[in-house]
Amino acid sequence: MRRFTVTDLVRESGLSSATVRKYADSGKIPVQRDTNGWRIFDERSIDVARGLAGVANNKGSKPER
Repeated sequence: MRRFTVTDLVRESGLSSATVRKYADSGKIPVQRDTNGWRIFDERSIDVARGLAGVANNKGSKPER
């Protein structure tokens, strides 16, 4: 299984690092901690972050007619 950092998730999702940390700490993005306490993400985390970024980017937008 490949491991990703906060920076990797920011690059892949377009979310800010603060938002990635907030979502991870609140349980919205699956996360584990390594022995040093660093947040470690997997492929599923990237998929979730991309989905949340899509929701965040579309928030408040008007539907096309």
